[in-house]
Amino acid sequence: FKEYEKMMGEITDYQEQLAQSAQLAAIGEVVNQIAHDLRNPLSSIKYAFDKVEKNAGGNGELANWADLGQKAANRIQAMADDLLDYKKARMLQVSSVKLDGLIKDSLKDVFVPANEKRVKIIASIAPQVVINVDENKLQRVIANIVFNAVQAIQHENGVVEIVGCPALAGENSPTKAGHPDLKITIKDNGAGIKPEHLAK
Repeated sequence: FKEYEKMMGEITDYQEQLAQSAQLAAIGEVVNQIAHDLRNPLSSIKYAFDKVEKNAGGNGELANWADLGQKAANRIQAMADDLLDYKKARMLQVSSVKLDGLIKDSLKDVFVPANEKRVKIIASIAPQVVINVDENKLQRVIANIVFNAVQAIQHENGVVEIVGCPALAGENSPTKAGHPDLKITIKDNGAGIKPEHLAK
């Protein structure tokens, strides 16, 4: 009888796992379809920004906004491609980039609503630091963290500070002989995470 109960328990567990797998597969198909459907409107958006930039004439501000729109659309395209390739082991697109430029481009993706203008974003980046990273992915990570910090600050004189510099001796082991790790710190003067949420 105990063996029968054990067998029935294993069958029940297996059925639950199959049901969960089916749900995950269905979600994956929906995500795949959405990512695929994003490509056509994204192509139109990128084309429109390209036309605006080329016809901006001497309007430097308009050209800068068009360039920003192009880069944002390219990052959305990269995210859609990641979703389409979620079943594959997608390789990182590593290149050498200047850290200060990467941080500046990341912050362009952080939209601060008019009622959030009380928050100041400060970047202190070591000059001439070149890193080998997947630029799009790191930009998305930094932009998301900074945006979450801005939203979390509920008081006046809020500050979000980004500091990027080589790690001090002892903080990290060298990635290569003679080449120290890079340390990027993002902090804010908000209320912080509630103790009951830290485990999450």
